[in-house]
Amino acid sequence: MSLRLINSNKELKNLFNKAVKGSWSAERFQASLKNTKWWRSQSQTLREYVTLRYTDPGTWKQDRSNAAAEIKAMATRVGINTISSGLLEDAVYNRLALGWSDARLQNWLGGRIQFAKGYAYGDAAEVWDNLHDLAYQMGMQYSDTWYRNATRKIQAGTSTLAEHEAYIRKQSAAKFKNFGQQIRAGMSVQDLAAPYIQSVSRILEIPETDIDVFTNKYVYNAMQGGHAGQNFPLWDFERIVRSDPLWRKTNNARESMMTTARGVLKDFGLAY
Repeated sequence: MSLRLINSNKELKNLFNKAVKGSWSAERFQASLKNTKWWRSQSQTLREYVTLRYTDPGTWKQDRSNAAAEIKAMATRVGINTISSGLLEDAVYNRLALGWSDARLQNWLGGRIQFAKGYAYGDAAEVWDNLHDLAYQMGMQYSDTWYRNATRKIQAGTSTLAEHEAYIRKQSAAKFKNFGQQIRAGMSVQDLAAPYIQSVSRILEIPETDIDVFTNKYVYNAMQGGHAGQNFPLWDFERIVRSDPLWRKTNNARESMMTTARGVLKDFGLAY
């Protein structure tokens, strides 16, 4: 039992002081404790915790040590990289004195996840990465605050990754309205944008890995519905991409112009 608990109740504090000074037996202490107002107003779990502290301190210390080890492991899984001594003390007390379940402790610890320089730890890191990947695949962007709050909720057990995926997908379908039906059916924005990404890569000779709906204005415009609010036919989309000044510097542009030039010369009988 912590000094904080003892000192929080005058009746309990006086009883412990008397027991220590008088070297009371376990039986005498327990009998006196049961006659206090404090005893009658507390839960069975807390009563047992307090009683064990005086009647069998060795077992009490071992229980605390075991609980601390379990909670440290739980904190790491949840995403608390290094649990402070104060937080650990509170968690041990909540487990042993208040009888908190694993689920309640996880909820409590999940709300105390700290993010160092934008990074999470343990299971929280996996949740953090999954949320970012989901948002990227669905063409959505959120603030770090949103990701931190979502990660804490999932790790605390008050929400799930599936619920956040449904939320992201719903927002994505609203943003990319022309593809809303396919998005709601399970397709990702990146998959739907693949034909446009491949065309930009081929025409402008840019690696596909450098193109997505966030960084390429042509792909983004196509996914938004194009200049007329309708899905781009691929031939029309590629025509617009070729109007980019960058295209004139590509090998396929030079080859295209050479082919055109040869065609003109053939028409005038100057080439075969």
